[in-house]
Amino acid sequence: MGVIIIIIIMYFYNYIYIMSNSLTSVWKSDINKNVNAIQRKKNEIENNNKLIDKKTNNWGKFGQSIGFNFLSILIFIIIGCNFIFYTSIYDISKDTLFPTNSQKYYTTNNENINNSEIRNPLLSKKQNAAAAAAGGGAGGMSNCKSKDKFSIGTLGKTVRKLGVPPNIGWPYSMIEDTNMDLTLQGFKNWYGITVSEIMINLRKVLLVILKFFDKNENPGFSSDMLQIIFSNFIFTMIPLLMPLLIPIIFIIFFIISIYTAWKNDKNPYHLFFFIILFCGPASILSGGVMVTSFIQFLFTFLLLPLILNQGKLKNIISCNITFFTYIFGALCVSSAMTHLDNSLGYSALFVYIIALLRRLYKLYN
Repeated sequence: MGVIIIIIIMYFYNYIYIMSNSLTSVWKSDINKNVNAIQRKKNEIENNNKLIDKKTNNWGKFGQSIGFNFLSILIFIIIGCNFIFYTSIYDISKDTLFPTNSQKYYTTNNENINNSEIRNPLLSKKQNAAAAAAGGGAGGMSNCKSKDKFSIGTLGKTVRKLGVPPNIGWPYSMIEDTNMDLTLQGFKNWYGITVSEIMINLRKVLLVILKFFDKNENPGFSSDMLQIIFSNFIFTMIPLLMPLLIPIIFIIFFIISIYTAWKNDKNPYHLFFFIILFCGPASILSGGVMVTSFIQFLFTFLLLPLILNQGKLKNIISCNITFFTYIFGALCVSSAMTHLDNSLGYSALFVYIIALLRRLYKLYN
């Protein structure tokens, strides 16, 4: 009996020993796997750090970036200088380019307007040359005469064909009077007057902004640099805010269109108003004016000053050429640090900082 018990005990001991070795082997295997995974991750991190430390020169992307920088600074210059152009013209010229008097949108009234002040340029060629000599020599951010008041000069046939002044031609030529009823002429009157009311309100807002930067109104906010930064900031924000602006502007235009119909509908039952409101004309007009006003806005601030007075625009660019140069330099330094190795990138940054400090020292001493 004792022998049998000993055999059983030895059997269980041997079984426990075998199971213990098996579990230990599995545990060691798991540990080795975890250690190997950790080691591989560590090696990956070290390799990535080596790749970062050994950043190579990508001249192709650097060249593309420089080209993009050139295009960006060109747009930056056009927007900023055109904005300065509009803040620098006389009030009579502003009234010509951005008319806010509703009576000037009637063709019959425009036929009787004396255009001698509009067509008579206040800035002669000699004055243009004097302004360029006084301001162009500065070539920088101070003591420049780019803010001297001037006239838009003669409005030739080409400019008038482009719709300047903007209160002439279609759709304002359709207006005969303020009567709005269920006739073709009543609809034409509504269309022309509504468009004029919308554009007048837009131009009033624009004139308030231009007046804010006028040197005679707010000398503290009339610096060229501030105007350039402000105008480019607005142009940058417009595309970003477009999803929010489109419905708001549409609603405003829609309200103006139906209010114009209500105000001028002499029918006691306001039949014309209800047709405009519920049958689609108000919506179609509001959407159409949104598109045309945006196109007109781009034309006004990107191309029109170049057509009106090239000499003055060149003078404004000349007065701020140093500022534009340093903006372009900053963009190029950013491109160098992004696409070239650290030695070239930091060298470009160092040279740029030295040049900027020298310019600031000369500017204020």
